[in-house]
Amino acid sequence: MRINAMDSALLLLVFVSHITLCDSQTYTGRKFEIKATVPLPSTDFKPLFTVDDSKDMFHRCFFLCERNQQCIGVEICKVKEGLFRCQACCEWKKVKKYTTLPGASNCTYYEQDVVYGANLAFNRTVTLSSQHDILTLPSNAVDGVIECPGRHFVAATGYTTDRWLSIQLGGTYHIKIVTIHARTDDHAIEADQTRVIVSDENVNYTCGVEYPGPTQVNDVINFVCAVGTVGNNITIVKRYPPDRILTVCEVKVFGNP
Repeated sequence: MRINAMDSALLLLVFVSHITLCDSQTYTGRKFEIKATVPLPSTDFKPLFTVDDSKDMFHRCFFLCERNQQCIGVEICKVKEGLFRCQACCEWKKVKKYTTLPGASNCTYYEQDVVYGANLAFNRTVTLSSQHDILTLPSNAVDGVIECPGRHFVAATGYTTDRWLSIQLGGTYHIKIVTIHARTDDHAIEADQTRVIVSDENVNYTCGVEYPGPTQVNDVINFVCAVGTVGNNITIVKRYPPDRILTVCEVKVFGNP
């Protein structure tokens, strides 16, 4: 009976999302609210997986999402009559406000209420692979300032082969989300081509996948970690290009002991 009830609720969600929009839906303890009624730009998120199916079988997407810590949202789009596409969100995603107009829509994005809790990185010890100049202090990445219009607000590496920023959390935590705040000027792209590694003394975990950019002014990028990501150290690594340094305005880390 429980499975039938859940399936009915999920099918109702898909039906409602394309006919009339409601404010929120709750499934097996997870509440999803409508955050957009327009397609999310592909440059704003990296899906965990994509499911193409008829609406009669579409509950599979939510069924899989419900069991995945990284799945904080679901985008449903009507491709054509009788065919829908679900993209589960996400490996990483930009934090943005999107259009949420009432009425029917070909695409609807639902996101669950995420309780972030305390920022584990605030005022922790930070190390840079190299420091760009005397102003771009490592501590700038964890000082709580999220608007950085100039060099003296940010943490930045030099033009070295290995470019990384490492935060020592002072304890071991189950990490859920790592957030990067980009610069608030035309150097925001210095957060492109980055990935997040969570580690302890013995194991490294990749939180989400590499974020390629392009990063725009005031962008905030969430890297969503898989269940079992445990560590006491967070490292932001920049892969390329060689003519760009790694620069962040602020890094926040959320998780549980």
